[in-house]
Amino acid sequence: MMRRSGGTTPPPWFWEGNIQATVIERLVAVGWTVIRQANTATREPGKDIELQREDVTLWVTVKGFPNGTPRTHPNTQARHWFTAAIFDVILWREADQDTRIAVALPAMPTYRRQATRTTWFQRTADFSYLWVDEIALVSEECGTDAMSSLLEPTASGR
Repeated sequence: MMRRSGGTTPPPWFWEGNIQATVIERLVAVGWTVIRQANTATREPGKDIELQREDVTLWVTVKGFPNGTPRTHPNTQARHWFTAAIFDVILWREADQDTRIAVALPAMPTYRRQATRTTWFQRTADFSYLWVDEIALVSEECGTDAMSSLLEPTASGR
């Protein structure tokens, strides 16, 4: 698992870099190839992860969970980050109707509530949530029943 360097205390499991590394590890295990990944430590802009499997392209936006600041409660900041992830989906879906899109988040109650409140949009924009828990298990919540799972190997075995 990727860890932020420079500090003596490793970042928590819900840090964006750890969420990104966990999702990449899981997707590569089922046959996806990483085309590009953003440097989360430097907050590099753009798509956080771009992958390919057979003739399918996948773009993933990744958010961690905030530690909070003296001025902002973590749950408030998390709602802002969730909104930013959803805006990524809007922009990406406008740019390409065929590319698969996923939002990778730590499985925290605030994010789960926000996802539940916006299920209509998930179905309309046809994207998946990739939930990462504290023991690095990744689960998927598909936008539509017809959507194939990102976490299942392909028919070719990968």
